Amino acid sequence: MVLTRFSRVGLIAAFLASPVHAECKPSADKYEIIDLGELVPDQLEARAVHIDSKGQSVVRSISEDGAADFSVSRKGKATALTFSADGAERQTLALLDNRVKLVDYTMRKPGYVDLKLTTLVGRRGNEVDVKDYCTAHSKGWVLDTFKISQSGNAAAALFVGADGYAIVECREDEAGVLLFSSPDQVTLDGINNDGDVAGLKDGESGSEVWRFSDGELESIEFPEDVLDAEVMNLADSGAVLISTIGAVTNSAFSYSTEGGFDQVEPLPGEGWDVDWVVQGPCGHMFGQATYTNFATYVSLSDDEKARLQENMSEFMSYAQEREDALFFWSPEASGKFLQSVVGSIRDWQYLKINAVNSNGHAVGEATDENGVVRAVRLDPVK
Repeated sequence: MVLTRFSRVGLIAAFLASPVHAECKPSADKYEIIDLGELVPDQLEARAVHIDSKGQSVVRSISEDGAADFSVSRKGKATALTFSADGAERQTLALLDNRVKLVDYTMRKPGYVDLKLTTLVGRRGNEVDVKDYCTAHSKGWVLDTFKISQSGNAAAALFVGADGYAIVECREDEAGVLLFSSPDQVTLDGINNDGDVAGLKDGESGSEVWRFSDGELESIEFPEDVLDAEVMNLADSGAVLISTIGAVTNSAFSYSTEGGFDQVEPLPGEGWDVDWVVQGPCGHMFGQATYTNFATYVSLSDDEKARLQENMSEFMSYAQEREDALFFWSPEASGKFLQSVVGSIRDWQYLKINAVNSNGHAVGEATDENGVVRAVRLDPVK
């Protein structure tokens, strides 16, 4: 099955017109929640899944007629995202700064296995499978993971072959350029507007985070108490955000350009267990953490532990103390309770952030007082 309206040349031309990404600005002290509204009649729910550097949001609206994707401007103007009428289902994953869309493509046809692709769709509707856009550096390698920067100026891919794993820089109208290969399992998890890439590697002594920047590959092992890890983002500064599962608490680390780990303290005090975190290109983070006494319990003296265990009611009260809290973190101000930054958050039952842009605008979903999921945007207050 072939995608309709293939035009790689037209798509590349759109990439060449990409703007240079904006410089990072200091984070705001206050935010407000903007409800992105009713995008279709009888809307059942809506979620904002992406936001570009200009504040244009991608919103997926669901009604009884199905799902539809829209772009919503900062002023609230909604425009349906249209695609070739070939019968495929498409979900917009990202709206790049040059108006090219990264799309999850599924073609269903009775009697056939579903065709699932990731495609790039240009401004004129020209669409290309990323497997055709990014080709291997040599024969015998199969594309596994594709990443493209928010600007659209840089793209990379992970290929798998008989000799292991290869990270390749995607080039226009030619084979990809090998950045490095490894016999050990490698993942590709992030790319920034400068073309730096990052991911995880299973080394001889355990998992490592790697980063390829300015023609050099560097890596560092995780602290001993990290049981599992996931690379969440690669900022324009080159810092890699890692979410980890630990023996005591789940934490977030930033692998700095200086080569070391800096633990992200989501909120003041010990005991905060990070549930999820989303970071933008300039380091702004939104997330949720749960406070438990487990972290403080393991640091108690043996006598205090024994005293608590002898008094079961006091021990259970101590052990069950917990609190869920949303947080905002920035390089300038560190971690704050989100309710101290966003006053209107009290009007919502639940909030989940899905994406943050270079200006600190965030989008996601929130449940209103009637239990309806709405697409929302968090705007810095000037």
